[in-house]
Amino acid sequence: MRKLLIIFVVALQILMLAFMAGQREYVLRTGKTIYLRTVPVDPRDLFRGDYVTLRYEISTIAESHLRDELSKIANNDYMRDKKIYVVLKVDANDVADILYATDKKPQKGAIYICGRIAYPTSGFMFGVEYKTINVRYGIEAYFVEQGKGRQLEQRRRNNTPFREAEIALGSNGIAVIKGFR
Repeated sequence: MRKLLIIFVVALQILMLAFMAGQREYVLRTGKTIYLRTVPVDPRDLFRGDYVTLRYEISTIAESHLRDELSKIANNDYMRDKKIYVVLKVDANDVADILYATDKKPQKGAIYICGRIAYPTSGFMFGVEYKTINVRYGIEAYFVEQGKGRQLEQRRRNNTPFREAEIALGSNGIAVIKGFR
């Protein structure tokens, strides 16, 4: 009986991993393609090879874009890791920008990306108080060919504008990086 339970638990874990990988692969093949403006950071890791840590313009969301319960966040740490939905507007070049962010799932047909609140911030700039939230979307790391990381790092040091990330966006808000434009 115990042996059967162990086999069941191992099989369940394998099925969960296969489901997660299959879900991302499905989004990659069938998802709507949008482009997000990026800023690269930290292009190398000695253990994992060359990669780019990406930060998107939509990673920092101003208080004016927050709706529903998110509009009450102020500087509350209890909101950390809260799931949010960022509804996007897409221009003629398929470049997406934030329309608003909410904690309620958007209506069917809306183009949105799911994320989690990393941390809220607030402060004063030019005598005006500001409040924002920083969001993680699960697409912040992109692995590149060996040796390409140094080139990307050099571009960042020279303040050369970085490309837009090509993102496959599933109907459920899951995002997968396809490449760059």
